[in-house]
Amino acid sequence: MLERTTTATCIENWTEDLKLLAWRERFLEVGMRSLQVCSTTSKRPLEGLLLVGTESPRTWTQAEQEIVCTVGQQLGVILTHWHQQRQNKQQQEIAQTIQWGLTTFQQLQQVDQLEKSAVQMIAQVVMEAPLAALISWSPGRPVGQITAAFSTSPAFGLTLNATVPVHSDALIQRTLATDGLLALTIDEIAVETCQWLKATGIGQVLTLALRTSPEFEPTGVILVADQPDRRWSERCLNALGTLTSQFAWSRRHLQLTYLLNTQREYLERLNWYKLCRWEEFYRSIGAGVRKLGDLAPSPTGSTTLPPSPPGSSTPPNRRHQDGLRQLNDTLSAIAPMVQKEQWRLQTQTDTVLLTSLLKRSLERVDHLIQQRQLWSQVHNLPEESPPGDGESPHSGRRDQD
Repeated sequence: MLERTTTATCIENWTEDLKLLAWRERFLEVGMRSLQVCSTTSKRPLEGLLLVGTESPRTWTQAEQEIVCTVGQQLGVILTHWHQQRQNKQQQEIAQTIQWGLTTFQQLQQVDQLEKSAVQMIAQVVMEAPLAALISWSPGRPVGQITAAFSTSPAFGLTLNATVPVHSDALIQRTLATDGLLALTIDEIAVETCQWLKATGIGQVLTLALRTSPEFEPTGVILVADQPDRRWSERCLNALGTLTSQFAWSRRHLQLTYLLNTQREYLERLNWYKLCRWEEFYRSIGAGVRKLGDLAPSPTGSTTLPPSPPGSSTPPNRRHQDGLRQLNDTLSAIAPMVQKEQWRLQTQTDTVLLTSLLKRSLERVDHLIQQRQLWSQVHNLPEESPPGDGESPHSGRRDQD
């Protein structure tokens, strides 16, 4: 009735008038017998009422009614202006809070630092609440943990790293099934949830799942708690939703970056291992080919066997067999690498002669040995030839392993 009326509604004697009957008993208790009331917003939904009353019955003149309506309209304009200013200030505070939060998130490069900073920011700056916590878990794991928590008093303290049964916990499942914020009082929380949500000062909680793209399942829940009489403002709720969404994206970005860096380091080690193996195969095959080349037929069709090195008693046939055996061993070592390892390193044990390791080492420093005109020899390798030109093994400078 007051929304439809453009003038003031007058009651001269409330004990006899039936207008505003639902209000009469309460106002009669305080001694009001006559009044006039009008809306502060003409022909619009009610935003406020201006009411003028007296303790005794009386008659309201037309001039008095016009004065009340005029004053009511002016009060409505002032209140609307104040309301808009308050909304603008709140929007500016939300924008500043979000901008500061985004800048902070971009500067952090570790997931644990990001989680701690986000939880503290939500508790202190955004919600001004005594408790904020993050419950997170790995994809597909049935158990999560309280990975970050911030509280301002012991009554709101939570045990860090406490386990949470994600698949069976009622609070977590209701949060994941809710598209947005979930608000509950402590009486609405299951007893099983209170086993890990042990803070004695909690009267109500707000929870929000960490969501990014629809194809990615949430892997965390933000929890904010306060006393039973706390009223959450719209500004706080909007800022919480925006910052939580950005926090979820930043957290996923750092997790993927860490995973990709780990895989890259593994592939770099695998590539180095492959390259070293192929270098070993190349040197081994080359040595075997050179040995067989020394026994190759001459252009006239006859086989020219090189003279045995001084001090060597190995016959040519034995040298030929050693070359073939070396090539067969190399090919046997290549086969499992090509067939099984591919992009995953297969660990296996093998026996290697110490003399073979020493020979490989000498092959890698052979150019330095030649530059410095040194002579090196590994015992029990008869195919190694000592230096020629009549140089004695005991003359000049010699390095012997």
